[in-house]
Parts: sequence; structure tokens; C-alpha cells
Amino acid sequence: MLDWLERIALGVVALALVLMVAVYFAIGLRSTTPAAAVGSERVSQEKFEQGLTAEKKKAIEDAERKAAARATPAPSGSAPRPAAPAKKQYFLVTPEVKDRLGTLNDAVREVGKAKSQIIKNPDGSIKGLQIYEFDGDFLGAKLGLEENDVILAVDGTPLPTDPVEARALYLEYKSKLSAQQPILVDVERRGQVTRITFDIR
Repeated sequence: MLDWLERIALGVVALALVLMVAVYFAIGLRSTTPAAAVGSERVSQEKFEQGLTAEKKKAIEDAERKAAARATPAPSGSAPRPAAPAKKQYFLVTPEVKDRLGTLNDAVREVGKAKSQIIKNPDGSIKGLQIYEFDGDFLGAKLGLEENDVILAVDGTPLPTDPVEARALYLEYKSKLSAQQPILVDVERRGQVTRITFDIR
């Protein structure tokens, strides 16, 4: 039978293990995948579409339909909606991108590698998130983002301003990355909307 000191020591060790597991699942461990391991290639639309499965094509069509609905003229008195994309870019990305965004902390760390600011419409509603002053280790650069881009929407969904919605969006896109589903990002670049579509292969 354990004496009282051994019970306390065992309880402390068990509590420490439970806390370590809770911390791991709450915030996750830091990704060990370097940015250099994530490969990306800008390709033509034809090359991009060659490797798409029927499921991936449907996911892209659904996201484009959702984005098109947002690009229609806004009713009077409501916030302006972004225009339809003037340009489209396509990127093939290696699966290591999933490791770089494996936990919420990893995603926050990546966003922290670039300066950013919220851009508002003339009526005060939020237009998007402008990114600038980032270095070569910023994952967004490998996914087609450029200095001073204003991220308007992801798969036709405007960027959330509420932290709870932002976390839910992260979890949704983490599962899309895990399933290697394509993702569409609409950005305003030099006054025009550009749609960046990337697929993990």
C-alpha cells in the first residue's frame, strides 16, 4: 500500500500529464516543418485543372458560386460587396503546407510574420485584411499573396472579425487542408480583385 507521500507524488505526476495533454490539444505543439520544405508552383489554368478530381472540381465550383453571389450589387444602404475577380492565379502546393498550419498557434505564428491591418469600406464596414512587410519565410507568399494585398474572402466567405468565428474558420480550413481540398482566396491587388486558387498535390 502506498503511503501518503507516494500518493501525493503520484497525484502530482498524473496532474502534470493531464495538463500537458490538455495544453497540447488546446494550443498544439509548434510545427517543425520549415517554410523551405513547402513547395509551390504557379501554373496555368489548364495544368491546374488536369490534376483535379471530380470532387475537387465540385468544391471549386461551389466556392466560385458562393463568391459570385457576394459579388452581385449590394442592396442600397448595405455594405459594398467586392467585385468579381479580374484576374485568376493557380498554385500547386506540396502537402507540407498542412504541417505548417497544423495547429491554431502555427496559423497565428504565420500571420504574425507579416504586418497587417484591417481595411474598411467608406461606410465603415470591414473590407478585408491588408498584409505587408513580410519576409521569405511567410507561408502566404508561397500561396500567391503579395505585399499590400487585401484579403477579402476565402472560398467566398468574408474574413470574420469575431475571434470565435475566426477559430471556426481555421478549423474548417484545417480540415480542408487535411483532405487536400482546393481553396480559393480573393484579394484586392492594385485596385483589382484577383482570385488565387491553390490545390495540395
